[in-house]
Amino acid sequence: GDLYFLSPRCLIIKLFEDKNLKKKEKFNLKKIGNYFLDIEKINKKKAIIYSGGVGTNISFDKNLVKAINCKVRLFDPTPESISFMKNKTSKNLFFYPHAIYQRNKKLKIYFDKYGLVKSNSITNFLGFDKKSYYYCEAYNIPFLKKKFKDKTIDILKLDIEGVAIEVIENCFKNNIFPQQILLALEVPMNYLEFFVFYKRLKKFTSKLSKKYELINVRDRSRGVEMEMLCIKK
Repeated sequence: GDLYFLSPRCLIIKLFEDKNLKKKEKFNLKKIGNYFLDIEKINKKKAIIYSGGVGTNISFDKNLVKAINCKVRLFDPTPESISFMKNKTSKNLFFYPHAIYQRNKKLKIYFDKYGLVKSNSITNFLGFDKKSYYYCEAYNIPFLKKKFKDKTIDILKLDIEGVAIEVIENCFKNNIFPQQILLALEVPMNYLEFFVFYKRLKKFTSKLSKKYELINVRDRSRGVEMEMLCIKK
């Protein structure tokens, strides 16, 4: 219930970013929509992008299709996104009303019954009423990659409200290492959950840094999430 900007969580996350993530100014990155990428390291002839989390903003995905000859697969199970994506697909832009998760199963996804917060979450990291949920179909990346017969995933973008770490760890277990990974990591509001998250974050980034350069690409006022670009070494 405290203000995040004045909370110990905010300071801890900032110190962690300063110590473990590199500044984006040190890399040749280009802003695509609302995210940053290293365009020079993308296969411009047949790149495959998996984009988890749509909301009502596909500026990143549309601008990426314009910038390079790529195929973008978008995933989001929320009613708002399903409605938003009507008539917005194209020959290079595909939408699937499913959640990305580490397992293939039907899951509860929680939402704010008052409509003040637009984000829906499998982990319920924002502490919505536990009675406010609906069910969605969720699939993991190895299953989707096999289903679509995609030989590689060049870019994996995950803004999936609390489950990005699990999804990436599952990818690595199945020998899937995208050239670039864009991820948002949501910071739990509850302090007990925060310290569990922070412990896991340190372990996760330590493992991730062995194969990837970790770059802080948060380009907005600091909120209850981190934004990171991981470029394969």
